[in-house]
Amino acid sequence: MNRRGKRIAFTVAATGLVVLLVAGILYRRVVLDHVGAWYFQFTTETMTIDPKAMIDPRVVTKNEIEDADADERWVGSVLDRPLIFAWEEWSPILNMVLIQREKLLARRAFKEIVESQSSFRVFEQHFPRRAYVVIRDKQ
Repeated sequence: MNRRGKRIAFTVAATGLVVLLVAGILYRRVVLDHVGAWYFQFTTETMTIDPKAMIDPRVVTKNEIEDADADERWVGSVLDRPLIFAWEEWSPILNMVLIQREKLLARRAFKEIVESQSSFRVFEQHFPRRAYVVIRDKQ
């Protein structure tokens, strides 16, 4: 590679690094949220509920409400992306969501419901796939 080629390669690499640093600084909150969500997923035993459920969220019978698997399928069918959480935290999250069932159906306000009534934080993960990641807040 001649001098000109080396200079161009170095300039492109330096420009890319500067762009990454500026983007990281401008969007540091989002970057920190994603890093926190990834760390949580790698260090904690988590469960995932996919949005592809086998139940219509508007038609839930009394027997299905008492069935724990039906509750999970119902929550999965209402959400537009997977829900990732620590398996031991599922019961309080589920109770909050089921109490606010109509509000969740009307507005798809999962994040607002969970954060307003508990000590959980909800990250809207975008990479590597879109998902809600529910983490107990340290406060």
